[in-house]
Amino acid sequence: MEARLCRTCHHQPERERKFAVPGQFVDRLFRISVDGGDIQNELSIPASPEGRILTDASALYLFLEDHDTHEGYLMRTDRNLSKIVWIHKAERAWSSEWPRLWNGLLLAGNCKGELDAFRPSDGKLQWSNNLNGCLRSIGMDGQSGEIYVGAQEGTLYAFLAPN
Repeated sequence: MEARLCRTCHHQPERERKFAVPGQFVDRLFRISVDGGDIQNELSIPASPEGRILTDASALYLFLEDHDTHEGYLMRTDRNLSKIVWIHKAERAWSSEWPRLWNGLLLAGNCKGELDAFRPSDGKLQWSNNLNGCLRSIGMDGQSGEIYVGAQEGTLYAFLAPN
């Protein structure tokens, strides 16, 4: 039986699993060598990685979810995956696709309609805005400073964030 490619293979019956997706339901991150596929570093984390990873020159930013409690985390690690720099725990898992960097802040949204902005250096909350819906997409216009937020229910918000 041929394996089907999917983002999370946990939906497939055990006999159909022909591959593993690193990080899915595993509370660890791996740095893998491009040349030989060797594990260069392994970092234990408090929950499973979710969504896409944001990178900059010195860090990785990612969402985690505890699948038992549905609590979410926003986390910063160094690029070598040698340490967790900071971690912010939230009541609910994040629903936006990935943390977005905007105007020196990290933006994240959830299904309670909360759009939060965090300082990348230490993870401290800088401001929060309550919208309606399950926030999925966050975009921005670099010239005007507008933030665009798409909700699963079909609403698109455009606004200037607080200073």
